[in-house]
Amino acid sequence: MNKNKRGCWAEKLAIAYLMNKGFDVFDSCQTNGPVDLVGFDRKLKTVALFEVKSENYRQALKKVHA
Repeated sequence: MNKNKRGCWAEKLAIAYLMNKGFDVFDSCQTNGPVDLVGFDRKLKTVALFEVKSENYRQALKKVHA
C-alpha cells in the first residue's frame, strides 16, 4: 500500500473511532493543511483539532527488534 492510500485509510479509521466516541467529525478540505480532522463534542460543546499519523507496522517492528 502506498503512502497516500495508507494515510487516507488511517484518516477514515480515525473518523470512525472519533464518531464512535461521540464526536461529529469533519474532514479537512485542504490536502496540505496543518489539521486533518475537526471534531465537535456536543456534550462538552468543545472543538478539537486532530492530526492523523500512520506508521508502517513492519518498519516499527524492525525498530523494536533492532
